[in-house]
Amino acid sequence: LQLSSLALRLPGDANSPEALWANLIAEKDAVLDDVPGDRPHNGRPSAYLSALTVRGFDRVAFGISAAEATAMDPQQRLVLECCAEALELGERRATPAPPGGDGEDVGVFAAIETSDYAYLHQRAVDEGAASTDAYCGTGWHGCVGPNRVSYLFDLRGPSVALNTACSSSLTCVSVARHSLDARECGAALVGGANVQLQPHWSCAFTAAGMLSPTFRCRFGDDAADGYVRGEGVGVVLLECADASRGRAICQIGGVGVGQDGRSNGLTAPNPAAQGAVLAAAYADFSAADAAAARATVAVIEAHGTGTRLGDPIELGALGGADLGAGATLRCASIKASIGHLEGCSGLAGLAKAALTLKHATAPRSLHFRTPNAHVNWAKLNVTVLAAAEDLGAKTTAGVSSFGFGGALGHVAVTRAAVSE
Repeated sequence: LQLSSLALRLPGDANSPEALWANLIAEKDAVLDDVPGDRPHNGRPSAYLSALTVRGFDRVAFGISAAEATAMDPQQRLVLECCAEALELGERRATPAPPGGDGEDVGVFAAIETSDYAYLHQRAVDEGAASTDAYCGTGWHGCVGPNRVSYLFDLRGPSVALNTACSSSLTCVSVARHSLDARECGAALVGGANVQLQPHWSCAFTAAGMLSPTFRCRFGDDAADGYVRGEGVGVVLLECADASRGRAICQIGGVGVGQDGRSNGLTAPNPAAQGAVLAAAYADFSAADAAAARATVAVIEAHGTGTRLGDPIELGALGGADLGAGATLRCASIKASIGHLEGCSGLAGLAKAALTLKHATAPRSLHFRTPNAHVNWAKLNVTVLAAAEDLGAKTTAGVSSFGFGGALGHVAVTRAAVSE
């Protein structure tokens, strides 16, 4: 299974894979210390998308009326734009299909975790500043994100919206993988979106002690005090190797999903469950490739939220996973650069891992200075990347994404045999 194309809208104006890679190599911190003027109600520094990215939408290109476009959650609009871009980069039709055609054997799997836009509209209705029309139902509902893509492009494979919180987009990869294996579709668009338009989620996460009071994610660092929220959208096109025509950015080698089960609390991580998901992902390779995949792991793009409890547990599970053939296992977190994209975070990590393999370089994990004193680094034989490193001959990377309700995901990717 190959990742054939990648479309992104990420903080720091990373609106393409090339822009994201440039930001990572330049060690750009995309978290804004000041709240943008178009988000005064949020009141909290975060890694925001630009106002133009969130509000700009070429509705005419998709044949959508002004009234319907106004009712659409910006996350739906952005998923639609990125799906069109991923199709175009994958050399497939990227314009709306005429009615009455035969359709294409493509599935759509998307993670849209929340709908702040619906809340804002409903508040405006309560204040007498707006009304609820026939487009609001489809414009607000998460399932219509992927369903609208399937409708406009006449894609006849499964069309599924998933929500497992922060592991949503990697769970989408797992479901898409199984759908492809079952021949329910011949290719799959997999994506996620997260846009913050109201303060209540941030208030709840602050009350739970999840968010950093210093507004930085310091994965693995002794000063780690929580995560900073981020916005973003990403879509990948997954195809079987014989359909990708040599465009592959990387290969999807193994996928593992699971659940924390009865841990110390609903949102408390479970190291044994994390270890089981890691084992499942690398066992998912063919029997001939599984041992080689474990031995050639170059870097792990960790869930890496930068919490005092979560980091030691995750690093402990990684250290016990027997990856990298005895070499010190390098770990990093894109959340330190662009914030935690929540439902889209796994897709962001997958994008970084794919580019890391393509360029054979692992970028620095920002804000890592003093190793967390609660981690036995020497015993675990793990490290967090304090500087960019060459991958050498190693050709596998792993991506973890964990939901706060306990849903876990890990995807192992390998360097493409033929790269653009």
